[in-house]
Amino acid sequence: MKGANDMKRTICFLIVGLFLVSCASHKAVQQPNLTYDLAAQKNKVTENGVDLVTKPIHSKSELKSYFDQDLLKDGILPVQVSISNNSHNDFYLDTEGISLVDPSQNRYPVLPVSAVVKKAKKSYWRTAGWGVAFGLLGVIPSAINVNSTNTKIEDDYYAKALKSGNLSNGAGMEGLVFFAVPDGMTSLDGWEFKLAYTTPGSNNLATIACCLVGQIEKRDIETASADHADTN
Repeated sequence: MKGANDMKRTICFLIVGLFLVSCASHKAVQQPNLTYDLAAQKNKVTENGVDLVTKPIHSKSELKSYFDQDLLKDGILPVQVSISNNSHNDFYLDTEGISLVDPSQNRYPVLPVSAVVKKAKKSYWRTAGWGVAFGLLGVIPSAINVNSTNTKIEDDYYAKALKSGNLSNGAGMEGLVFFAVPDGMTSLDGWEFKLAYTTPGSNNLATIACCLVGQIEKRDIETASADHADTN
């Protein structure tokens, strides 16, 4: 009788594990264009014919909707950016010329998308119970699901990211940039978003900046020891 009960428990655990692995999938929606975001438009900045609209994405609900996970819990702040060129000149935008500046004038450069993707993959599987499912079902079925979901995460983040490129007169571009911010960050007040660009025939950088505001819900920061090994 004891052996039969143990077998039933094992089968139940396997079913639960299969459910976890089968259901683990990256499900995120595209964030709305900032053109239609009235709150973000109120903070639009215009300098020399260049319009800049930014929206830091830090609420748990929006992070869940747009990224399927709370990136800020891992110290990553996404900022949605919209740039319109209404000047008389074309210009080139390099995302490496974008940064955040905190109230103490410390600069935070844009994180490479590859670094964000790597962090997001680890965080996703930690949240999805990857270790449990892996232990129950073994390497092969779990690895198949991991690779599939990791590919979705990578494709989604790269597609949503702001790209470097030329911006002609009358054109615009929009996308996301990511920053590594201090753990336990609870406010954006006093922070500044800065963007630099160059015009043809000139090595001089032009800049445009806007102030960020808003309170951030406190997170329980997980330690790095909870991260799993790479699952690429």
